[in-house]
Amino acid sequence: MSSGATVSGTAGRPLTEFEQVLLAVIASEPRSGYGLKKMFNASPASVYQPSPGALYPALRRLEERGLLRAEQQVSSGRRALRLYQVTDVGLAVYLEWLRRPVVPATVVTDLGQHLMRFSLMENYLERAEVIAFLADLGDALDGFVTGVEQFAAARQGALGQHALLALEHGIATHRASLEWVRSAMATLSETSDAALAAQRGAAMTKPGAGSPQWVVVDEGWGRKAVDFATLSEPANCREYVAVHHRLGVDAGDRLLDVACGSGLAIELARLRGASCSGIDASARLVAVARDRNPGCDIRVGDMHALPWDPASFDVVTSFRGIWGTTPEAVAEIYRVLRPGGWAGMTVWGHLKASAGAWALAPFRMAAAEKVGNQAVMVSLGRPGAGEELLRSYGFSDVERLDVPFAWEFADPELYARALASTGPAYEAIQNVGEAEFHRAAVEQARERLRDGLPLRADINVVGYLARKPKGAERA
Repeated sequence: MSSGATVSGTAGRPLTEFEQVLLAVIASEPRSGYGLKKMFNASPASVYQPSPGALYPALRRLEERGLLRAEQQVSSGRRALRLYQVTDVGLAVYLEWLRRPVVPATVVTDLGQHLMRFSLMENYLERAEVIAFLADLGDALDGFVTGVEQFAAARQGALGQHALLALEHGIATHRASLEWVRSAMATLSETSDAALAAQRGAAMTKPGAGSPQWVVVDEGWGRKAVDFATLSEPANCREYVAVHHRLGVDAGDRLLDVACGSGLAIELARLRGASCSGIDASARLVAVARDRNPGCDIRVGDMHALPWDPASFDVVTSFRGIWGTTPEAVAEIYRVLRPGGWAGMTVWGHLKASAGAWALAPFRMAAAEKVGNQAVMVSLGRPGAGEELLRSYGFSDVERLDVPFAWEFADPELYARALASTGPAYEAIQNVGEAEFHRAAVEQARERLRDGLPLRADINVVGYLARKPKGAERA
């Protein structure tokens, strides 16, 4: 079954199955036409390519429809390449395709596509949404198997032996698929929240067992990616510049930013001459980061399983991306750093002692359990906590520093809009609703208005610098 591109003015000829697969592959990682050709030739995905000559015309069609954009690059062999990236509209079309319902009447012919979509859902959809998709797929397969069994039983004497054997094959094949669906649902339902968080590096869980607060980062942080990138993140520039300065980021440095968000820190590091990469769990924030940083290797992925080889980077940064609930990401930072390389990370400091603590108050409108979890998340700012964590994973020369940080806004409305674009605000909005959150934030800011001056909230942020020992193993 083909899927129509129906988001934001892209309505028209439905995308072919091959075009949808191309969008999916490029959404996970920017690729050249040559790289795509090699991938299709060497993987099971080749079944979706109608012919060897179909690739480049399909890429051209997707680019013409505004779903992909291409940038000229030069490969290591000095050959000109066009590197394709998914646009914001392309990403929206891709997410719409992932969420397309299962149609019982075509479940058998569409089964391969359904399995492909399932394999791609992990970094984009909430677990409950994936389980609901599997339930629909199981119901459709069950209906098909039952129908074939009834057909075979009703025509037992009228059909030849070969026909009955062929029907038995169909029943056995699709019953096996049905059993797999049930097994997959059970596995996902039984997976602990802590394990799910570790797998994705995205879900933030409350202490102990319980439901994840953000099963997918994109749900909380990505839903207003443009607002976050333009209204909230620019205030972080003091933080980014201060840490880059202390790390001595310079021309030729290979730098990775973990939990890179919409990529402003990467852009500032590039201005210092660094060769930059980034990773974030939010596909929509990564889309902005790629737009800001053409040619950089920025990926959607799990910070607990960084997709780079050991010793790939001279510098690794993370700006309030590693929390008290996700400390294991430090092990991956250590792994991808070269011996002698430096890590720089920031975390929230003593928030209650901050002059601008008022600006964070609307976050407390979240459910009580989630407010409690926020305290666990910011625990790495406590004296000694970050130092102990970094040393426990093998880092040396650990230094704690105060990092300048201030939010500034022209008026209460802009403050409320910027705040609503963040992950903690999403938790509050889930609890009280968007309108109430906005009203409370505006009210909070009105009390801080100053004649002729912007709203300003200075907030304590702590930074850590640490070195991977020169004699350390490269793995």
